[in-house]
Amino acid sequence: MIKDVNVKFSFVEFEDAGGIGLENSEMYKRLLSQRRGAEIYKRWVEDEYKDDPKRIGIVVGRLSRNELPNDKALENDEVKQGALIYKQWMQGILNDGGADALLKQLHQH
Repeated sequence: MIKDVNVKFSFVEFEDAGGIGLENSEMYKRLLSQRRGAEIYKRWVEDEYKDDPKRIGIVVGRLSRNELPNDKALENDEVKQGALIYKQWMQGILNDGGADALLKQLHQH
């Protein structure tokens, strides 16, 4: 039985990227690393897609393989984790909505 739950905020980030406790928070540093990994993976997929719907098969192939971009930054576990999280998110879009949903997502960026 759970008798007590405590919540502690390490940092707060606002829409303008400002915040409270950001500079000293280890959690925030980890979050930034994960965001970097997600951005690396996103660029890698978008570079292959090249805004050409005919290339969606190549993107789907990338999402189905155990492949990550060849980027030195991904040697950092936190950065790599961000890339994997973004990949899983894109795979979820593909699995839930098919290639059309993935195309819409790629066109939003």
